Amino acid sequence: MAPSAVEKLYLTAAEKGDKKAMKYALEYAKGLNLDCTDADGRTALVIAIQSGSNDIVKLLLAHHVSLGDALLRAVDMQMIQTVELICEYITKKRKKEALNCRASNEDFHPDVTPIILAAHHNNYDIIKLLLDCGAEIKDPEKYEFKSEEYTLEHSLGTVNIYKALASESYISLTSTDPVNTAFERSYKLAQLSETDYEFRFQYADMAHRCEEFGANILKYVRDSREQNVVLCTDPTEIAESNNIDDQMPYKVKRAIRFGQKLFVTHPNCQQLLTEKWYHGLPDWRQQSMPKSFFLTLVFGLCFPVFSVAHIIAPETRFSSFLKIPFVKFVSNTASAFTFLIILGMQRLHVPSGVEGQISLNKELYYQLLSGKENVMLSIPEWLIVFWIVGMTWEEISAVLKNGTRGVIDNLQMKILDYSTLLLFWLWIILRTYLMAEYFSEPVLSVSSPAVNSNHTAAAYMSDEGATISKVIDEIGSTPFNENPTASPDLLTTMAQAVQQNFSYADIISRAFFAVAKVFSFLRLIRITVVSLQVGPMQISLGRMFEDISKFMMIFCLVWVAFSVGLNQLYWYHALSAELKCKMEQQGEDCLEPFGSMGDTMNTLFWAIFGVTNLDGLVVEGRDRAFVEGIGQTLYGAYHVIGIIVLLNILIAMMTKTYTRVEEDADIQWKYARAELWMSYFGEGAALPPPFNLIPSRNSLQSLCLRFKQGLCKTPADEKTKRETVIETKLKEYSDVISEAVKRYHYEKERDEEEEADPWLVQLKQDISGFKYDMFEALGEMDNKINHVQAKVEDREYVETGGPGSEMFHLLQDAVSSEPADRYADLQFIDDEDDESSAYDGSRNTLSDIPSPSTVTGPSLNVSRAPSYPLI
Repeated sequence: MAPSAVEKLYLTAAEKGDKKAMKYALEYAKGLNLDCTDADGRTALVIAIQSGSNDIVKLLLAHHVSLGDALLRAVDMQMIQTVELICEYITKKRKKEALNCRASNEDFHPDVTPIILAAHHNNYDIIKLLLDCGAEIKDPEKYEFKSEEYTLEHSLGTVNIYKALASESYISLTSTDPVNTAFERSYKLAQLSETDYEFRFQYADMAHRCEEFGANILKYVRDSREQNVVLCTDPTEIAESNNIDDQMPYKVKRAIRFGQKLFVTHPNCQQLLTEKWYHGLPDWRQQSMPKSFFLTLVFGLCFPVFSVAHIIAPETRFSSFLKIPFVKFVSNTASAFTFLIILGMQRLHVPSGVEGQISLNKELYYQLLSGKENVMLSIPEWLIVFWIVGMTWEEISAVLKNGTRGVIDNLQMKILDYSTLLLFWLWIILRTYLMAEYFSEPVLSVSSPAVNSNHTAAAYMSDEGATISKVIDEIGSTPFNENPTASPDLLTTMAQAVQQNFSYADIISRAFFAVAKVFSFLRLIRITVVSLQVGPMQISLGRMFEDISKFMMIFCLVWVAFSVGLNQLYWYHALSAELKCKMEQQGEDCLEPFGSMGDTMNTLFWAIFGVTNLDGLVVEGRDRAFVEGIGQTLYGAYHVIGIIVLLNILIAMMTKTYTRVEEDADIQWKYARAELWMSYFGEGAALPPPFNLIPSRNSLQSLCLRFKQGLCKTPADEKTKRETVIETKLKEYSDVISEAVKRYHYEKERDEEEEADPWLVQLKQDISGFKYDMFEALGEMDNKINHVQAKVEDREYVETGGPGSEMFHLLQDAVSSEPADRYADLQFIDDEDDESSAYDGSRNTLSDIPSPSTVTGPSLNVSRAPSYPLI
């Protein structure tokens, strides 16, 4: 049906905010379709909302027009009063489905609802109105999308929902603990940025937004009491903890678990951590550098005294000194240094050969053949075993106290610790096996091939029950020059006899022990993070290992590719040269650099570091020129690709990593230092290894009490007391967090007011309403004057429209000129309880007449109102 001039003027009056014209159309145009649309598909309600006329919106809602996507448009315009009017109407008419309306003309994504759009704008007031009305944002994992999974619509819908969930205002209004919710959302979004590569930057930006919000709340903590409540209380961590420790920064622990660097490195958080780190050492930070270094050295040297005092009398003031986190750190560091010194001393007692002392060297050789030096544990090695047991018990105690959560949270650090302990325990097991084998050596027979080849050796071994150790001990009991039977042939024979009884356990144990030593010294690098000068460098070193792992993925392909090619080219010539060498030189080293796949890979690997041998590229034969040309080309291409290109790419990657850490050095260093500090807070791990193997008096008393009360039972009074303490702490925490969130939004409101004046929009709306109220008042006054004049002149009174607006008079003329049956086929919404027309699918579009926006006349241009919280 073609639109009429009345409908056109009706929509134009809605755009102009002409209240009198709208009233006249709604009252006298009985067949008017209240839900007619313009060329853009906008109804009169949507036009009024976008024009900023709340009076027209009230008038249309009073006549029960269809809501359509009006709420979504009002939210998009951020008109708080309009949203409030529509929400009141929805609540009164119980039209809850309007809370989840979608854009009728597809201006927005199909999954964008008013509450999601309000969260995108981060408008505190509008979000609060919608939440009070019953709107909600479902988790994307439970959300029923309009589109199929793995489509563009589905991916964009997921991004839109997570963007709404990351809104600071939405988190503040829907979460009982906004800080924890911000941590969890930031962690979740950071994971999505690593899995959904197509939208990684959007997710990363949302993750940073949540992380920033959590840190900003900490900014509005006013005093030490609130600071201690916020940082030392966390509902989740306290519930998982076996005992409540007032000195444990539970919130910081949770922030580290979710990787919230901005929160951990916030000045308010760092101030508390520093205070607790030196708690019990007054004025420590005011000490001069030489004095603090001297006192730290004294603490380190006295760690055995502190440990023994803590074991004997844990309640004394002197022993409680070890409970200070800083002193605990120094004691553990001193214990680690002592362990490294013992590792270094482990091989110092081994003598070396002396030039010109033949007899002494022969005696040492006898001892080496006897195997005692490689089997029996020396005093330093026994100390190493005690330290390993203590370090292992320390890790087991941490798992028993904190569960596997502590291992997962510090997985990167724990991998090195557990690898080191595993290697040490493998060494201990193999050494134990070797000692058992040494004391149960097999009896050597004279019929042994090595013995039969030497008659002197046979004479020593002719005794029944002789072993290698006994024979060598007997030979080595006298000096070499006084032992006529100890000839060089005998020594060679004895070495051959030892090799026949050789066990791989010895060499494997020494290999494990060597790698474990390297790891033990590398573990000490982590403590350098406490230094501002060295800490960022240590962080860069860890990040560079990630660059090396990425580099190796591509380099290994290049390495294997050229190894396969060169081995295929040279294997025939290398085999010929190797056989010829063995025939001429009788078994000396005749290995060719490209003879086998392993030799080829070994040659190319060391070529990276400049260890090259071009002689391997030279061959003999008729095809020499061709083979050498191809070989030198491949070898040169490997150097260009593997060394000049890839190696420089690795250098560039490492340079970028170092630069990135240096640019953010303060945050990176403080966060890494906080991670180290957190491992020393609390009651656990007071004694360093190996003193932690000795049970203290407190531990024995608690163990006896535990057995007395029952291992699996907790006294009812203690349980009730613990629940009361937790409830009190959580209540105080909730109050402080609520106040901090209110301060945050109040400060945000003030910042927004400085950028844009929110009263300007209200002033424009008031002027528009006042203008049309004046028209109506003047019209009533004019009618009264005309009525009095008609009575005086004794004539019939004819009511006029009064002064009104131009739009009113145009609409009045248009309605009066319409035929009576013009709107006979239209249904007028006059029943209050008729809700079926709210989402009537039939729309009349004025496509053949100009849009209301093209009508000349004054137009009200309304800007979006900023959000300001109702706190």
